[in-house]
Amino acid sequence: MKKLLPTPRHHAGAAASLLAALAVLAGGPAPAAPAPGSADCAALPPLPTPPPPGHPTRHELPRYGALADDDRPDDAAFERALAALKPGDWLVLPPGRYLQAGPLRITVPGVTVWGPGATLHALSAERQTFALAADGVRLYGLRLTAVTDRRRGNSESVRLTIGPGRSASGAELPVDGNLVRGVTIESDAARGLPHGGSSGGIGVFKASRFTIAENRVRDTLADGIHVTSGSHDGRIVANEVSASGDDAIATVSYLGEDGLARLRAGQEAIAGRQVHDVLIQANRVGGNAWGRGIGIVGSRRISVRSNTISGVGHAAGVLVAQEGSYHTPGPGEVLIEDNDIREIQTGSGFPSLRPRTGHGAIEIHTYGNPASDIANPWVASRLALRGVMVRGNRIEGVGADGIRVGAGSQPGMVGEVRLLGNQVRGQRGQAIALALPGAVSLLCPPGDTASPGCAAALAEHDLGARLDCSRLP
Repeated sequence: MKKLLPTPRHHAGAAASLLAALAVLAGGPAPAAPAPGSADCAALPPLPTPPPPGHPTRHELPRYGALADDDRPDDAAFERALAALKPGDWLVLPPGRYLQAGPLRITVPGVTVWGPGATLHALSAERQTFALAADGVRLYGLRLTAVTDRRRGNSESVRLTIGPGRSASGAELPVDGNLVRGVTIESDAARGLPHGGSSGGIGVFKASRFTIAENRVRDTLADGIHVTSGSHDGRIVANEVSASGDDAIATVSYLGEDGLARLRAGQEAIAGRQVHDVLIQANRVGGNAWGRGIGIVGSRRISVRSNTISGVGHAAGVLVAQEGSYHTPGPGEVLIEDNDIREIQTGSGFPSLRPRTGHGAIEIHTYGNPASDIANPWVASRLALRGVMVRGNRIEGVGADGIRVGAGSQPGMVGEVRLLGNQVRGQRGQAIALALPGAVSLLCPPGDTASPGCAAALAEHDLGARLDCSRLP
């Protein structure tokens, strides 16, 4: 049975915004939405209003040959519609169930896809992605389901992707300014389909200035929301991710074997591969079959703020890591603040045959690096984890340690970690476990904000994502 995820008590505004958005997508009246503030990148603009029927910028999919609720794929109708779209146009899917035989890519920049009440069902377990593959594409309200057979790892098996587009020469190009809001990715249990996607639910590749907000992602075979390939300057806010086959939300950067080889040769790694400047705020996640609640692997300037993370049965609630076995760079300048983290490695959540990892509810470490890399100052400095602030989090019910720093890490590979004003209760291990005591530059005991240095440090805001909120879609 899936675990219900509680609404964060400390972010009622985001929860109200999500409920209001879902009401609109279901056909209710448009509420007054908060205007985005310069300092609050979690604030979302009002939902747009589609052009009326007959307006020249409104293109309804049935006009191009799609027929809802039949047994024939609608890919050809999508292609005809794309050929007719111009920047600024809307593609509207009227309510009903449409079928997708292979990958579908929105390649016209600046278009809006509107789908409240519509379902797009993928018929291929291997090639099922619906891709926003041009700048400024916005997707609202569509429900996505799929045929699946086993966990797959190719990008076309990710149910919904942002990026990349292609140039006239066929080269891949990054995409900029894309938005996914009010979308549902889930299983179709009524038709005997147990999973919502063959791998990830939402994948972000080579994208900048993106928004993923107020979506519901359930029952995927890999990560719920996965950000990689150097994507940057984005926000993931007010989503619900449950029963994912791996991490609920993850930002993951890979050097690749070629990038690591450059480091070993005394050169800088290949530029543009590290994910950076991403805000992860006011999400509700948990109930994973495997993996972490929120994973920050090899990424820089990431803010994990005001999320509710519960029922992660086998790994960390929040992980900040460098993983040598996956050739990831060292993460840094990460802020983990004001999160509710509950029932981590306690036997709750989705059942799994895999053993528990022993991670803390918040886990910070590096591992798996060859001794020759650690002994090389140039390489080690680029693989080391530097700069994490863990502040004001509430942790309760952990089958291991509350906060664990440096477990399995080589000396010198984790540093500049600050633990400030966190509350830890109901853990089986230690409230704070320091395998590398020198890695922590400031330690406040759980719940202590009054000791010298602690109260002043609570006001620091020098880590985390640096975003220009006004430029986000």
